Parts: sequence; C-alpha cells; structure tokens
Amino acid sequence: NQSFDLILCPVTIHYIEKLKLFYTEMYRLLKKGGSFIFSTHHPFLDFKYSVSKNYYKQEHLTQSWNTVGEATNVSFFRRPLELLLNPALDVGFRLEKISESGSPDPRIQKEDPEAWEKLTLEPRFMFVKLRRD
Repeated sequence: NQSFDLILCPVTIHYIEKLKLFYTEMYRLLKKGGSFIFSTHHPFLDFKYSVSKNYYKQEHLTQSWNTVGEATNVSFFRRPLELLLNPALDVGFRLEKISESGSPDPRIQKEDPEAWEKLTLEPRFMFVKLRRD
C-alpha cells in the first residue's frame, strides 16, 4: 500500500478487461501525490476495426499483427474514451494530462515519410497521466 511515487504502464492497458479493478490496484500502490502514466491504443484508431460499429461499446478484438516478421494473433479490448478514463476517476484518480501523440520526432519524416504521414494525420496512441491526491 502507498509504496510508489510513479507507476508506468506502456502499451498494456488495452489487454486488461476489468479496468476499474486494475485502476483500484494502481491507486492502492501509489503514495499520495503519486502519478500513474500509461499509453494505449487511441480509441479513434481501434474503432476502425470495430465489429459492432458501435463506438460506445467495449469489444474484445483479435487481429493478426506482423511486427517481427511473423504474423501472430493478438487479442485486446477496444473501448471508447469514457470507458477508458471514467473508471480511473471513479476510484479517485485525478486526470492530469492527455497527449494524442500528434507530434512525432521530426527525424521520422526523413527516415520514413509514410509513417510520418500516418502519425501526424490521425491519432494512433494516447498517453495519460493520472495523479493520486
């Protein structure tokens, strides 16, 4: 209980089904004034793959990803912004900052113009900073 000043959770939270339980544990582990920072798929990006075509519904999706030269099936939860953030606020976190990653490193523009265009025209990931008061 109240053991950490900072908890980082990069690109993981979309694999967790029961966010309120998860946020409750993060809140319990943080000292007062501590921060919980996470990154996740942006709801706008994942909605393109919605089976229900209902933005407001949480969905369990499975996709084939080829990130290391071999395709593998990956399952994750697609959820709207309110289902992503409200459970954190419900357990006592205060929302401190959101970034939609619209400003990638300028070196990417020269190295990979196609990736640069994707990263600057539509959100792919989001970064959230929550604080325990």
